[in-house]
Amino acid sequence: SAGHHFVATSGATLIRKTDNGFWRSDSGKIANNLGGSEFIGIAPIGNTPSDMAVIGPWGFVSHWNGKTWKKYDELFNYSLNNFYTAAGSMTGNIICTVGSKNGNSWVAIGRRAKF
Repeated sequence: SAGHHFVATSGATLIRKTDNGFWRSDSGKIANNLGGSEFIGIAPIGNTPSDMAVIGPWGFVSHWNGKTWKKYDELFNYSLNNFYTAAGSMTGNIICTVGSKNGNSWVAIGRRAKF
C-alpha cells in the first residue's frame, strides 16, 4: 500500500519515500557536519514526515518539525571517545535515546521542543 514510508539518511540529508513514490529530501541540511567532508553518522526516527528526529554518536540529537531542525547541543560532546548512542525511539512528544558513555550506560528522555 502507499501508506508505507521509508526514511534514510546520507551525510547531512534526510531522504524519504512512500511505497510507489520517488525518493525526496525536503527537510534541508542537518547540522551534523564535523568539518570538511566528515559527518556524524545518524539514524532517523519519527512519527510523521514533518515530525522526525535523527540520533547519532556523542549524544547527537536533532529534531525536524516540518520547517526547521533543532539540534540539542546539551547532550552532544564530540570530545569524548567512548560516548555513543545505541538506539532511539520517538513516540508522541517524547524522544528517548540510549547508549554508553565511558563504559557506563546512559538514557536520555526528553520532550521535544516546540519551535
